[in-house]
Amino acid sequence: YRWFGIATTPVESVVTAVRAVGVPFPRIVTVLSLAALALPLLSVSALWTRHVVGEVGRYRRLRAGTAPTDLDLSRYPVRIVESDRPVAYVAPVSPLKSAIVVSYTLRDELSQDEFGAVVAHEEYHIRNHDPLWNSLGTVFGLLLGGRNTLVAAHDYPRVEREADRYAADQHGAA
Repeated sequence: YRWFGIATTPVESVVTAVRAVGVPFPRIVTVLSLAALALPLLSVSALWTRHVVGEVGRYRRLRAGTAPTDLDLSRYPVRIVESDRPVAYVAPVSPLKSAIVVSYTLRDELSQDEFGAVVAHEEYHIRNHDPLWNSLGTVFGLLLGGRNTLVAAHDYPRVEREADRYAADQHGAA
């Protein structure tokens, strides 16, 4: 039981308390019970660490796989990515900063006004802190086993309509 060093004292205290109450469990059962109780906390910690490491890798891949633009369409950074499909989304480039990512295909297929409306739509998501809501949904998903409740509470269809309305106000209704 000395594998944990610091954990030895709490284990001894629990074993003593269990014996004082008069529960006739052998010491190994008490230690295994404590381990079973600690397992969810250790699992969540391991999953959270894995998630953070994955996010850092995603930030690096986003920076390496996109190019900054000199487009003056938004007060937020707009980055362009190679893609065969028209793509536009908001991506975190650091824990507290997001960028609008668009594809060359989207830029080439739309008129300047239409492209500006798409960028304005994505800008609304940044202003509305939607990347933060998505991160919270991920955390709740890890802790509680699903993120549908948080997405429903945030009313994502309403947020999309508001983003469309914001884009239409900025660039006119299409």
